[in-house]
Amino acid sequence: WAQSFCDSCSSASMALFPPLKYFPILLAYPLYAIIAWGGAWDKSVQPLRRLNIDPHGITISGLSSGAHFAAQFQVAFSKSIAGAGIFAGYPWHCDVTKFSKDIPVPRDEHPEKPFCDGCAPNETVLADHCQDELLRVL
Repeated sequence: WAQSFCDSCSSASMALFPPLKYFPILLAYPLYAIIAWGGAWDKSVQPLRRLNIDPHGITISGLSSGAHFAAQFQVAFSKSIAGAGIFAGYPWHCDVTKFSKDIPVPRDEHPEKPFCDGCAPNETVLADHCQDELLRVL
């Protein structure tokens, strides 16, 4: 359908047109968003009741990637978090710590890792080095 739409278009610009079969989906998402936002303006919606939460008893836990988040959250908000359960996740600061058997790589070749604790100023470590280090210990 796109070729008949634009006979003189290049093949690169043709890749920008989605197939016609996806058109109903592309139309449905904006309509769904409009309908969903309509509820936000409904004045009959009551606010949630206030919960009786002990501010000194807040904990956080996570599994796998959620454990990474829980560890970071616990450190970032340590004054507000009473404890953390980290399940199947790396310890805090592991991703940016150089271990004794790590082989540093040039930092300019890995801009996704701009910081490395224990590396020379122009070096960093690869992202999966925590897993390798933990497997050596086990």
